[in-house]
Amino acid sequence: MKVQDYRRLSATKHPELEGVELRHIRDLRGKRVEDVELRIFVIQPGTTNPPHTHTHTHDLFIVKGTGLVRQGTDEHRISEGDVVSIAPDEPHSFVNDSNDMLQFLCMDCRIAEEGS
Repeated sequence: MKVQDYRRLSATKHPELEGVELRHIRDLRGKRVEDVELRIFVIQPGTTNPPHTHTHTHDLFIVKGTGLVRQGTDEHRISEGDVVSIAPDEPHSFVNDSNDMLQFLCMDCRIAEEGS
């Protein structure tokens, strides 16, 4: 698992739009993507989801609030502006230990096997 502040990601200029910069969380160019799903989650105060895994990559952008993301016995504090990248089959769970909602965008990417 990797947790980082999106403002520290390398910024590049948009190739066609002047004054616009891009920060890539995951670049899928050149890969055969079977399915991409973008969702928004709202986790209420005091809520924890059980540890779980996915067979696909899982990238999150924390929009509002604070909380924890757990990986086994490791815990990472997360807050607005953080990016969390979770590898396939990596156990994880989320905890909203604050008095406010925790909101994040979640992008799931399923990439086809070689030769598919």
